[in-house]
Amino acid sequence: MKAAVIIGGSIALLVLALVLAVAFLNFIIGAALDQTYSPFQTSISIEEARQTQKFISQPTFEQQTVNLNGFKYPIQEVWIEEATRVKYEWIFFRKRITTGYRLMATITVPNDSPEEKNLCRRPVSEPLIANDQIKLDGSMPAARKETWLFFGDLEKPFPNNVTLAFKKVE
Repeated sequence: MKAAVIIGGSIALLVLALVLAVAFLNFIIGAALDQTYSPFQTSISIEEARQTQKFISQPTFEQQTVNLNGFKYPIQEVWIEEATRVKYEWIFFRKRITTGYRLMATITVPNDSPEEKNLCRRPVSEPLIANDQIKLDGSMPAARKETWLFFGDLEKPFPNNVTLAFKKVE
């Protein structure tokens, strides 16, 4: 009887140790992925930027649409958010570090439409430009339903008004 209790207790401790080791390994792998990919994570809306505490401001946009090759794309939102990365200190303490700022813009693009094909065929040398100087060269097709996200690095001072246009850059 004593041998059965000792063996049962040993197996329970072994299982517990195995579960804890797997949980710790899962955390370490997750933290490594978090640190690696966090600089590339952006919000897909003002609401998400506020929820993740990255939201800085919402400049007004001067026009309701942006044109490309005769197609008009309605502008949904324009905002400024912090660009951040994640660092883990002492293994378990997650710290978010601001690395800069991004100007973000979302536009309506119907799925499987001529408008979407037009955007997909747009040359890399023709990015979305804000105020004739801020290049929004990052994009995320289908960030939300029928919505494309465009973003670019931004420095202070932040603009209060934004005018968007697809323009050829040299």
